[in-house]
Order: sequence, then C-alpha cells, then structure tokens
Amino acid sequence: MSGVKDQAARGAAFRPLTITESLSFGFWVSLLGRGNDYEKHLWRPALHRAFPHWGGNRSGLHKKLDYLRVLRNKIAHHAPIHHRHLLADHLGIIECLGYIDPGLARMVGRHSRFPEVLARRP
Repeated sequence: MSGVKDQAARGAAFRPLTITESLSFGFWVSLLGRGNDYEKHLWRPALHRAFPHWGGNRSGLHKKLDYLRVLRNKIAHHAPIHHRHLLADHLGIIECLGYIDPGLARMVGRHSRFPEVLARRP
C-alpha cells in the first residue's frame, strides 16, 4: 500500500481500483479482527454481506481467515510447510470460499488436483 500512499501524497493520479489491488490479504483479514470499532462500523452494516454463507460471529471468521493468512505468508516466503496437515489446509481454503460462494467452493473442490498430488508424495 505504501506505493499508493506515496502516489497520493505527490498528488499523482491513479485508478480507484489501484488502492484495492494494493491492499494485502492481511489487511482484509484485519478488518475482521478484534479490539476496534469494526463490529459496529463495518461488520454489522456491510462487511458481513461479503460472507453470506458464514453462520458464526466475526471473531470466528477472523480466526479461520487468519489461519489461512499465516499459511499464505509461509508459502509466499518459502517457509517449510511439509510438516503441516496439508489436506486440512486445502479443505480450510475451500471451506472459506464456501462462506462467500458455495458454488465456487464446489467447483474448486471438484477441479483441484491438490489431493491427488498430495497423495503421491513420498
């Protein structure tokens, strides 16, 4: 996001989507975090609609998405993940997709080759 902040400080023109595109997964997950007024100002009025198939509270969703954020960061930074329960991680990703769009979750589950590739590992 610092690139966008720098551009804005210089008064440079940029596309509105540039801001959204520059936000990290961690930023989006943090919107569900605790210790702030997000419940009243973001979650209840609007943000819960992004997860229409989630039946729990905001903190429960934050916990699930933060788990995926940590996994994503480990992968992005080439940290070892071979010791993890990778099939459970994969299923967690599909589960979280289902909170947004169950059809998308089913499609990803149906077309993902990950379980097959994982089964072949030594």
